[in-house]
Amino acid sequence: MSAVATPLDAYILTGQSLAGGVAEAVSTAPFPFRQAYMLAGGPVFRADSPPNGQLVPLAENRVETLCSGFAQQRLADNGRPLVVIGAAGGGLAYHRLKKGGDSGVYPHILEQVRLLENSGRPIRYRALLVVHGETDGYLGTPDYEQKLAQWRLDLESDIARLSGRALTLPLFTCQTASAAGYARAAPVRHHFTTPFAQLRAGLQPHTTLVCPKYAFDYLDHAHPDAASMNLLGRYYARACHTVLDRNEPWTGVRPLAVFRPDDHTIEIEFSVPVAPLQFDTVQVSDPGHYGFVLSDAGGARITEVRLQSAHNRVLLRSNRPLPSGSRVTYAFDNGEANTSGRLNGARGCLRDSAGLANWAFAFEWVL
Repeated sequence: MSAVATPLDAYILTGQSLAGGVAEAVSTAPFPFRQAYMLAGGPVFRADSPPNGQLVPLAENRVETLCSGFAQQRLADNGRPLVVIGAAGGGLAYHRLKKGGDSGVYPHILEQVRLLENSGRPIRYRALLVVHGETDGYLGTPDYEQKLAQWRLDLESDIARLSGRALTLPLFTCQTASAAGYARAAPVRHHFTTPFAQLRAGLQPHTTLVCPKYAFDYLDHAHPDAASMNLLGRYYARACHTVLDRNEPWTGVRPLAVFRPDDHTIEIEFSVPVAPLQFDTVQVSDPGHYGFVLSDAGGARITEVRLQSAHNRVLLRSNRPLPSGSRVTYAFDNGEANTSGRLNGARGCLRDSAGLANWAFAFEWVL
């Protein structure tokens, strides 16, 4: 009797240049045999690069993607052999990457699925990994969270059709942190809407927002360096472990509610995966008030920012009463133009106490 081949857990990576990688690869050593695979020439293809049907050990090719960090952490978490496939297009908005878009990226992914189906290995499609949003942020694309949902549903349906098996394909994405990088000055920065749309998307069914990217080191206005891309893969893997292996939701550090004990004070309550909350000004330099900004507040300014760790809250106090319609943002209305990252870009210093720190998502809240 012949042995049954071990199923491969398949993860599909797509998006724009951050999905395909920009920094010179550092994770070039192939994974040990029978642990992590890619299609030869991968792991992530350009639309004009034909895929090869041969499964080979995963290794970065020329540029560093999140794939190696992701695979290493997934193997440590559950030990199941995996394969990562994908295609990406630099600088491309959703309308060019979606089903029916003109980039060729979407059909390239489906062709890779066909190759997996013909590989002779049983395949379990586990998740769609999306690294995207900078171009749509620059364009001010409306309803971006709905576009993410459609992206997921289209690929889920087409992969089910190609494989002949019903499936649910959860989507994992990260939060853009390049509002300052795209030269948006603070007064007009709110045209760059994708970070807030991604925050809303993380509350949709089968969609998880993994982490913000402001705490990374960047090569330029939009692209993290190689070490940061590897670290981003670990963040994706941790979220997958929580959602896929433990069947628990992943919320990260996100605002849950705002309280007004008096007209000078705001208390913001957060979800906190690993308490307590803390301000970290070593990893992320303080842009002022740890990343919190008041606007549309009748001239009011922040005079105090204080942790209330026992209640998972941050207290903001202003020098004058805050009128209705005042706006508080975090990790958004600061940072030098044309920069991104932990030292100069739009950023904040709030995180939990996990070993792999969960940094608070950028947000805005209208009072």
